[in-house]
Formats: sequence, C-alpha cells, structure tokens
Amino acid sequence: MARAKRRWVSQDIGSFHIISRVAGGELLFNEGDKECFLRLLERFAVGFFVEIHAFCIMSNHFHILATGLEKEARSASKEELFRRYRLIFGQDADPPVGRYDTSGRVIPDADEGVGRLRRRLGSISRFVQELKQTFSGITKNMIVSVICGGIGLKVSSCRKEKPNWPAVPILI
Repeated sequence: MARAKRRWVSQDIGSFHIISRVAGGELLFNEGDKECFLRLLERFAVGFFVEIHAFCIMSNHFHILATGLEKEARSASKEELFRRYRLIFGQDADPPVGRYDTSGRVIPDADEGVGRLRRRLGSISRFVQELKQTFSGITKNMIVSVICGGIGLKVSSCRKEKPNWPAVPILI
C-alpha cells in the first residue's frame, strides 16, 4: 500500500513529528554517536529557521518535534541569512551565490543567492536532510571520535560543550 502524500504544514497550524529509522533494524547510535548527533542537532537548529520542541535519540532511530519558521526565513535580511549559514558550516564558509551548470561553473543568481539561501534555511525538509547527511558522512568517514571525542583536532562539525536547552517535560 502506498503511503499518503506528504503535506506542508504552516507554522501557524502545527509542527512536524519527524521520525528517521535505520534500514534493517541495525543499531546506529551508541552513546558517543548520540552525543555527536545531539551536537549536530543543536548546530543545525540554530542555523536553520527551525524551532525544536522535543527530541528523542534511540539506538536505531530518532524523533524530533519541530516547527519550521518559514515566516522568519522569508523576512530575514541577507546578513542574518549569512550569519546562520556560517553557524552551520563555519565562520569561513561562503554561502553559494548561484547554481552549478553541468561543467561545474557557477551561474550566479540575480540576488547573489539570497533567495536560494532563504529557501534552504527556511525548509524543515532541508534541515532533516542536511542533519542526516552530515551525521552519515561523519560516521561513514569514521571521524566521530575526532569530532565528538575532542582529541585536539579542530573540526567544525560538533561543539564540545553540551547544548543549553531547557528541560522538556515528558507526558505519559
């Protein structure tokens, strides 16, 4: 049976319950991986226009309850968009100013990539996609211990301090 078509939900109406499971029931998250994923979640949440209400990281999947802040993304200044992009990808990162053609050359956007960046940072789907791809890239490259273990190398994917989020009550 086919699944129901996904619908976009306005921030005025509700939030998204995001679930991502590992194929085959394999264990994905050990304690170190959970800590790294938590750091990435915090980093991406402050960069994207997303409000995280609650989350749960299990050994083979995670849940995130989040609201996309698309109104804030639409009204954000170029400076705010660039600031948020650099929170995610590092202070030296330059946001893309256009798209690439088939030969690898950049075709600049008329607005220097601001509209493209606004759509990217204002998309909860892109938030989840980049969170999962970044974490997958970290684990595939076997550098979780370097990034999250802190063995003296400066790698920008995870912060060493724990997030300062308020406690979220669990309703049973």
